[in-house]
Amino acid sequence: MRDAAVKIQTWAGATIVGLATLGGAAPSAHAHPELVANQINRYLTVAVMERRFELSVALLFGELPAVVERKRIDTNQDASISEEELREAEAYWARRAEALASFTGQTNGAGPWQAVLDLGDDRTTGTVPLVVDLRREGTLPDAPTLLGFGPKDDLPALGETEIGIVLGPGWKLRKSSSPDGKSGLDRVFKLPVDSQRSKPALAHFDLEPEKHQTAATQMKTSHPSQRRLWLVGGAIALAGFVLAALGWRRKKTHN
Repeated sequence: MRDAAVKIQTWAGATIVGLATLGGAAPSAHAHPELVANQINRYLTVAVMERRFELSVALLFGELPAVVERKRIDTNQDASISEEELREAEAYWARRAEALASFTGQTNGAGPWQAVLDLGDDRTTGTVPLVVDLRREGTLPDAPTLLGFGPKDDLPALGETEIGIVLGPGWKLRKSSSPDGKSGLDRVFKLPVDSQRSKPALAHFDLEPEKHQTAATQMKTSHPSQRRLWLVGGAIALAGFVLAALGWRRKKTHN
């Protein structure tokens, strides 16, 4: 169990720095995914690249809430999670996504929520951390836009909640505001633990297209090492915050 926690925090520390660099944020301003044994930590991210955006709601289950979720997934109670049970669990979380996150903004449309559950290398119902990653993709107009993103319903054993944005080529942040209304240029907001809320806690990000410096221009004029950073960072952002940031990859079982 300790190895799993170290694995998560090590990959998070390495890759979130890359995402912060992609977005131009200062090192002190980016998210710090953590695993806590008796809590579910929640990280909500909007990743924007050119005219596409991806929403991600990452739920990091510590050992104790993870064993409860693993036993819920194991519907036949054989202490092992089959591929069919995993698919059913992903469908369950995809259905819950609308109740867990709120998104507002002028868009050209967005697809349905999809869910990926990462059990690591352990398919048992033991006390092994797991990750639920909810994702939704869409497109944005070529115009200034105000995006709002934040949590709706809370979960039992909820720990910290962070809301953030990652900007790739083509966009700049004009202003942001925290769920409690404080304005600035912050790209990550952290909600108090055990805060009592009667409505969704939305963080808002006021974005503007960079019309005078397109992504193609940036790629041509930037240093080769910087171009590699944009390519790697962009791929990470569009691949989804959690599975990339935590370095978790599902290993399919061949029967």
